Order: sequence, then structure tokens, then C-alpha cells
Amino acid sequence: MILNTVAAMSAGFVLNLMFGAPRGFLNPENFVPAFALKLEKTLRRFYEDSPEALRMAGAVLIFFVLLIFAGIPLALLILGYMFLPVAGLILDCFFCWLAFSFRDTRIFLSRTFRAVRSGNYSAAAKSLEALTGTDCSGLDEDEIIKKAVECAADCSADNGAGALFFMALAGGFGGMLYRCVSILNRTIGTDTPEYADFGSPSRTLWTALDFIPASICGLVMKLDVSFLRLDKLNCKRIFRRDRKNLSRANLGICRSVVAGALDIQLTKEEYYRGGGLRARFIGEQLKPCQPNDIYWANQLMYGSVFGCFLLFALIRTAFLFIL
Repeated sequence: MILNTVAAMSAGFVLNLMFGAPRGFLNPENFVPAFALKLEKTLRRFYEDSPEALRMAGAVLIFFVLLIFAGIPLALLILGYMFLPVAGLILDCFFCWLAFSFRDTRIFLSRTFRAVRSGNYSAAAKSLEALTGTDCSGLDEDEIIKKAVECAADCSADNGAGALFFMALAGGFGGMLYRCVSILNRTIGTDTPEYADFGSPSRTLWTALDFIPASICGLVMKLDVSFLRLDKLNCKRIFRRDRKNLSRANLGICRSVVAGALDIQLTKEEYYRGGGLRARFIGEQLKPCQPNDIYWANQLMYGSVFGCFLLFALIRTAFLFIL
């Protein structure tokens, strides 16, 4: 089973490099949010409008989403490996492909880089909108660059290292379980008043699952900073100082590495404390933002995800000699 897991994870990785994420109804980014939002409307009718009840409703939503979109793959994999191992391995590879996604992020970031470099900010904003699902039409050049850099850092820790870590642990089932939690975190775990209580279970679960892979990804990315000959001294300084300067500390790990390596300050996060609105930052603006910052952030994402894949595959294979 260990070699099957490594083979499935490797196949999912290669398939994503070649073809990107599946399109249409096969893409978890399409069917998981659609199901979750419909179920949310139903659950809100059955639970009281109180913080405790909404948190319980959010937890019930997670249970049903994982039961369907991770439970069914698990059942299919068990049946496949029991009665027809070849079919089980094919299914394992397929689910790893569904669970892993970072090629599309790399392509959209490359388009954004070329558009910003040519001064076509409307095209750059459209590429970012396709990537983030948010309105970017009002962003200026600096804001576009910073948002693109943040997307590269976040994808490294989430879609990349997080999915690979759980695929290394449990193959296609592990990857699908993590991917569903990650999508729920982006769908209903947003930092808005509407989801302050309902999305709390999703945020908590994702934070717990992603902490280890995000930390490992940050370390691998620091090595890549040295390999690419970026500002490793500032990278270490910003990493130590700012990696916890986000409400979602998991994302702050890779963002602090990228911001330090590129000598820029990323978009501020505003929060309330002591009765007033305050802001916290990651990085320092030691130089003006440049289109090349998107290029180097993209390279850091690509290198760190590839490094995490090699690391997790080697560790998983090493169990053959230990057990």
C-alpha cells in the first residue's frame, strides 16, 4: 500500500502539471461549494440564529460534505483494492488528481505578470479575478502585484503542500478530505459577519489540518529563496517577525517568506483591538513593487511545491525500509 500511495500521489502531481485541474463538474472547486451553499440554506432554517446554534450548523455542514465527497472516494478505494487492485490504483490516481491543484494558479499568475509588465492593468485584474473569485477591477498596479504575490504564497501552503501532505498520508482519500476542508474554508470560512459563527468550524478545522504542511512548506520555500539568490537575510528577519501577523497564521508563514525575499510589504490586515481599528503588515517596503515580484513569487511557489512533493514522497517511501 505504501508504494501504491506514492504512485497515486506522483500520478496526481504529474497529471496536474500536464493538464491542470479537471474541468466542469469534475472540479471540486465547482461541486463542493455548490453543494455546501445549498446545504447552508437548509441548515440555517433548522437552527436558531444564535452563535452556538450557528457553529453547530457549520459543524454539521462539514460532516455531510466530508461524508459525501471524502466518504464515497474512501468506499470506492476500499472496494477497488479489495476486488480489483488495478482498478483501486487507477481510482487512487484519479482522486489524487482531483485533490491537487496548482498549475492553474501558476498560469494565471504568469498572465497577470505579463499584463502588468505591459501596462494592461485591466487584463491583469481579470486574471486575478479568475484566480481569486473576487472583484479586482479597482486595484492599482501595486495592489495587483501584492495580491498576486499573496496568491502565490497561499497556494504554496494550501493547494500545494497541504494536499500533498495528506495524499502522502492516505492517498486519494486523504487528498480529497483535505481539499474539501480547504474549499469549505474559502467558501464559508470567510472573515465576514455573515460567516463569523457559521464558518468558525471550517476555519478551525482547516487551521488544524494545514498547520504542519504550511510550516514545512515555509521551510522548503526558505531554501528555495537561497537557491534563487533572493534576499535571504531579509527573508529570515521577516519570517521570524511577521509570520504570525495574520488572523490565519498558516498563511502568514509562506507570505512572510515571500515578502521578505522580495523586499516588499504585503496588503495590510485590519482588525479591532482595544475599541479601535488597527492594522498589521507582513514585510517592509524596502523597494517599489515591480512586475518581476510576481514572476519570482511564482517561481517560489513552483519550487516549494515541487520540493514538498519530493520530500513527502521520499519520507513515505522510507517507511518501506522502516516497517
